[in-house]
This record gives sequence, structure tokens and C-alpha cells, in this order.
Amino acid sequence: MTANTNASAEKPGGSQKRRKKKDRHARGLMPGVEKTIPDGGFVFREHETAQEVFIIKSGTIEIFKAFPEEGHDLRNVTLGTLRASAMFGEMALIDDQLRMASARTVGGQVELHVIYRKQFDSKLNGANLFISKLLKILAENVRSSSEKVK
Repeated sequence: MTANTNASAEKPGGSQKRRKKKDRHARGLMPGVEKTIPDGGFVFREHETAQEVFIIKSGTIEIFKAFPEEGHDLRNVTLGTLRASAMFGEMALIDDQLRMASARTVGGQVELHVIYRKQFDSKLNGANLFISKLLKILAENVRSSSEKVK
């Protein structure tokens, strides 16, 4: 039996992990573009047109809607708080509507993976028809429910 004397020998599975990560990028499962947003910065605002979906790499995102109050400024209502690995912004691409809420960073800067419309649409168009229709119905239900929040 011969000992491995190669000083650059890797730990078991090390090169496999790098290869797997590289393969995910090659197959388009992970976005290749990253974006950093400072603390308190907006990723997008309610009523904007959508061209991207985001996956949180690190940090925290608040999703909120602004409601007018008689005699006051707008009142923000938090719909959700998202952390690492959460995807957001997808509804506007699923149903081709304007953004239904705003998204901003809270508690520090946020690093995001960006998925552009073309890449998102190619994934959605490749999905089973039942799944595609179900996603559109769910997006419609969420929009309808959010209109009732005040």
C-alpha cells in the first residue's frame, strides 16, 4: 500500500463539492448575477414593473405595503420578513402584473442572487402545465388577499 505524498491532495469530496456547485450554475439552477443592497435600501417598490426575481444569499428583507391614512402619511404594513435562501419578487413574473408590495433591507446590507425574467420564464415554461396553472392561481389568491389587508 502506498501513502499519498501529494502535498496538494484535497480532502475527500472537496473537488466533488466544487464540481457540483459548478454544475448547478451550468444547468441554470442558480443565478449567476449577485447584487448587494445597503441597509434600508429598496430592492423594488410597489407598483413597479418586474424584470427580476431574487434569492437572498445573506441578510433580511421586509416585504410591505403602504396604505394611506386619512390626515396622515402612508402607513406601512409588513406582509413578511425573509431571510437567507428565501425567494421573493416571483409573483409579478408569474402573473405579469405590477409589484404588489415593496421590498427593502432591514438590519444590515443584503446580498441577493438575481434571476432575470428570461431565465425565470424558461424555467416556468418548462414546468408541467398543471404546476404553471397552479402557480398563477396561487399568485392571484395572494394578490386578492393582500388587497384586503389594511
